[in-house]
Amino acid sequence: MIDYICPNCGAVRSGYFCAACGQNRKNYVQSSWKIVGDLIIDAFDLDSRLVKTVRGLLFSPGHLSLEFSRNRRASYVPPARLYLIVSIVFFTTLTLTSDFEPGLVSMDDAIQELPVEDQKRIEDAIESAPESDEAMPGIVIRTGDEAADPWERALREWGREMLQDPGGAYAEFLSKLPIAMFVMLPFYTLWLKLLYWRRFYAEHLVFALHLHAFLFAIGTLILLLPDQMPAQRSSVLEILYGPGVFLNGALKLVGALYYLMALRRMYEQSWAWTGVKFVVANIGHIVFLSLGVAATAVVMFLMR
Repeated sequence: MIDYICPNCGAVRSGYFCAACGQNRKNYVQSSWKIVGDLIIDAFDLDSRLVKTVRGLLFSPGHLSLEFSRNRRASYVPPARLYLIVSIVFFTTLTLTSDFEPGLVSMDDAIQELPVEDQKRIEDAIESAPESDEAMPGIVIRTGDEAADPWERALREWGREMLQDPGGAYAEFLSKLPIAMFVMLPFYTLWLKLLYWRRFYAEHLVFALHLHAFLFAIGTLILLLPDQMPAQRSSVLEILYGPGVFLNGALKLVGALYYLMALRRMYEQSWAWTGVKFVVANIGHIVFLSLGVAATAVVMFLMR
């Protein structure tokens, strides 16, 4: 490469970056479309690294994490950035495809479906606000907030809001779930550290980021595919839905196999030990995921 003068510091440089100040050779005094394209490439690493990263992530379980452990990082998209991009796609898809169908209708709708005399009894019970009142057989309404503990009142009010608008509560829960998943990762990583204590924590964290990036990737496909045949079946619908339903189930199996193979490749233990630790790792995964979901509910309550 021909030597030239760095416009920022005046030093002579021959590579893409200036050895003295670190400025690259890009020139932003050009077409706006070209600048926008460069910004997109910088933001998402849309170059050969992305192609190589996607290929390694999808078709070589554990390969990217093993490359990181061998300090071969420059050829791939950084693990945290990869996780962030894929998780954004997954949770956006989850939000757009989620069709909340609660098993119970909202409290207001349920009251409206009752006979008029029963509606009147419930309304009178709420308005009179006794310590407790049986509005109708089997339905007890507690409205004595003055004598209740503040936390109890807050929980009761939150439960009432969820009954009145379960769809809104579900949408709010989904909006906070990505944060809960991200917070869960360090604890899951610590679980891996206990299983494979000879490795550094950073190696386990990178493995967790790559594993979840893959699970989010196939999870996005699962969300977009039908999970069951329509109620009114016909030969045409079976042709249209059949492959999608089959692929949906197959991807769920692929996720489990990928997890097992990634552990085997990354930590290089026998299949027997890998199988045992796969089960134990999944137990931890479920526990920490459950705690993440519970933490999300707590955050929703505290942020009211």
